[in-house]
Amino acid sequence: MVRQRPTLESDVISMDEAAQLLGVCRRSVERRIAEGEIPRPIKIGRRSMLLLQDLQDYIAGQRRKRSV
Repeated sequence: MVRQRPTLESDVISMDEAAQLLGVCRRSVERRIAEGEIPRPIKIGRRSMLLLQDLQDYIAGQRRKRSV
């Protein structure tokens, strides 16, 4: 099976999309970034974008905490 390389668009998500993925409001995402729980976003033009992998790592970390 040949794996396709992800495009830039699938590697980053907006703050609003991150909030939707986590089931919280945008301000909660911003607060978690300020507290250092989620890595800082990258700027693309005027938009703040989060790396999808960073969010997936955050979710995995939350699951590990829950199972302890």
